[in-house]
Amino acid sequence: MEKIRDPKRNHIVYGVSDMVTGIGESLWGSILEPYLDFVGFEVVTMGFLRTLLMFSQMMSSLLLGNLSDRIGRKAPIAFSFAASAAASLILGYTRNFVVFAFLISIIGFMNGLRKPSVMAAVAESSPREGRGAAIGVFQLLIFTPLLFGSMFGGMVASFFGYQWMFTIHSGLALLSTLIVVVFSVEVGRAFSGGGSSLKTAGLVAFESLPNTYAFLKRHRSYAFLMAAFAVHGFGFYIGVTFWALYASKGLLLAIAAVGMVQTVRFIGLWLGAVPAGRLTDKIGGWAMIALHIVLTTPTTIFHVLMPSYGLMLVNSFLAGLVGAFDGPARPVVYAKMVGEENMGIATGITDTFIMMGRMGGPIIAGLIWSSMGSTIPFWIGGIINMFSMIPLIISWRLDRRMA
Repeated sequence: MEKIRDPKRNHIVYGVSDMVTGIGESLWGSILEPYLDFVGFEVVTMGFLRTLLMFSQMMSSLLLGNLSDRIGRKAPIAFSFAASAAASLILGYTRNFVVFAFLISIIGFMNGLRKPSVMAAVAESSPREGRGAAIGVFQLLIFTPLLFGSMFGGMVASFFGYQWMFTIHSGLALLSTLIVVVFSVEVGRAFSGGGSSLKTAGLVAFESLPNTYAFLKRHRSYAFLMAAFAVHGFGFYIGVTFWALYASKGLLLAIAAVGMVQTVRFIGLWLGAVPAGRLTDKIGGWAMIALHIVLTTPTTIFHVLMPSYGLMLVNSFLAGLVGAFDGPARPVVYAKMVGEENMGIATGITDTFIMMGRMGGPIIAGLIWSSMGSTIPFWIGGIINMFSMIPLIISWRLDRRMA
């Protein structure tokens, strides 16, 4: 047991626990829009709920992104798993819009609390040399649940009913809580500001906005990088929010086949994670981020140009491969830009800006789908995505000057 609880293995504990919960969340997350269509919600309402999920995650990352830098990784991560378990259990058995929106917000908020903490724990426990490869392995753990969740989500919904997707997620989130509580070891952090974790969380939230402003002011190149991620996220989510719904409505696929479209995309993410990490170590994080942005546009647009189910699967796989490019690259770039001691706040700010961009995408996509047609969101999203190259190039040039 003591060997398993070696602090050097914390990143494995956190990675595995995040993977376990991710499998459950992906069961319903990958086919959320078809489920909402089944429940009877309008397309614009679907976009709003997806936006709400991301907005709550963004606010959590913004307010509490560096909480684990202050009180340690264990408590925030364990609490987020437990709260997600409770919310998901209720979520599967309500069709009330207000309750659904509230529970979706809780799950998003818990994701925003957990994800910066997990990423920071992985980055700080990895050696500088080969960090891209190490984070690539972690990304593999993250993408694994997306793969299996999307694969089995459609099957669970078809054979047992949609409610079971949420029930399974709840049970797996509880299992993740136990994994963290039993096997993780807290190292090197004392409670800052005195008092309890709750008091420290309040202090971190109160300080978050001025701290974020001061942080971005000190790191101008990082600020432009965040702007690039925001624009990219906005365009990307206009394009992909209805990835599953278009497969259902455009090609009239059954829910199990829709789940396979998502599964193939996540297979691409899964297979591309480790090679992307190794390639990041060879050509650098900046090049990988640029490749990710540039290649995202054609794979997004091609989704609605595929005339058959087979070709749609091929394009979904390629979209997944492209999606894996920036996973290892982003932490490598901003670790060099801001230093390892700021990894928690840097990751939280990164997630915040990404979510700021993404959260407008689903609502806009819903409005475009309703007023202009089901294929237009993919075209507009792909075009907007390319504009993120402008702040990315500015950030790269500023970083080179400061190096």
